[in-house]
Amino acid sequence: MRSQYGPGNCIIDCENNNRAFVFNHAESSQTVLEGFTIRNGFAEDGGGIYCNQSNPTIRNCIITNNSASDYGGGIHSQNCSPTIINCSFSDNSAVDFGGAIYALGQRIKISNCIFENNSANRGGGILYQSSKNTDISNCIFRNNLASRGGGICYQASTDYNMIINNCTFTANSGSAVYLYWSTATMNNCILWSNSSYDVKLTSSSYSSTFTICYTDLQGGPFSIYKDSGCTLNWGVGNINENPLFVGGNDFRLLADSPCIDAGDNDSVPEGITTDLDGHNRFVDDPCTPDTGAGTPPIVDMGAYERGICGDADHPHPAGDINSDCEVDINDAVIMALAWLSEDGGGGWNPDCEIGLVGDGIISWPDFAVMSQGWLECTKPECD
Repeated sequence: MRSQYGPGNCIIDCENNNRAFVFNHAESSQTVLEGFTIRNGFAEDGGGIYCNQSNPTIRNCIITNNSASDYGGGIHSQNCSPTIINCSFSDNSAVDFGGAIYALGQRIKISNCIFENNSANRGGGILYQSSKNTDISNCIFRNNLASRGGGICYQASTDYNMIINNCTFTANSGSAVYLYWSTATMNNCILWSNSSYDVKLTSSSYSSTFTICYTDLQGGPFSIYKDSGCTLNWGVGNINENPLFVGGNDFRLLADSPCIDAGDNDSVPEGITTDLDGHNRFVDDPCTPDTGAGTPPIVDMGAYERGICGDADHPHPAGDINSDCEVDINDAVIMALAWLSEDGGGGWNPDCEIGLVGDGIISWPDFAVMSQGWLECTKPECD
């Protein structure tokens, strides 16, 4: 089921009276739910969507302000293997487990999603319980709240492994990631400004094991708590440096970020070729030394890849005379200095010949092109 005009124009408001969708007839990955806003759902389990013994694909949806009196404010997934792509989960809540998503059993793939302002007792963003090998890539977890695992709580068993790649965790309460007798691997991530510990490893009948590589972790290994008997495998490539986000709620990287070209190419899952913005996941910044692993271009840490001016995702706009990916007063000054100059004469600047190319004079046609692109910005920070 696909909406015609996208989630901003196709809204299912449950008015706090049951949920929007149920998948319980062995639906396969060919069953696609795409382009809907699902809001104000309420149920015991799965306030927005309930999934049982099915494997649907949920794509490009906004799941917001749903709640559950038990498990899974946004989505309840039981013995399912859904694929969740390009979705936004915000302001969902559950009394017990999984503010945005509760997952029991089977393998779940989640990529290019944003989780913010979700809450639950355990797993403000996501709670996995006895879930088989689980993949999470290119996601942001921001300002989620739980007593155990504001971002993610994983309570499976040591037989399974949760793999988290290229995710950004920030401002989560109750730790960003909480492992309860579980095993998890983290690569190419950023964990910054979370409250309590960034990661907690706890034990019960079994102890937890956590492997982390090529990740920017505020406080380094001291921001990871582990119970006696738990294992922390502190791998190569980890750093403890301010990631230099753009600012506000924009977690793209500034030009001087230590997370640029600092990840591990081999850790990026097969089939992941773009970042959370849909831009190329592998971009080489010629101004940044490669500190990661692999053959350049080296992947960045975090959910966003820092592009460079002039790449395929950030082309020079018309009128960008000085090639900085922005048409502004600096370009106007350069054109003014060359105004009415002719090819071969004094003051001639071929970069200003952007109108009638080959006419041999800098004049009104060139100015018209600049005017059309005035104040256009294609820099990475303007995304």
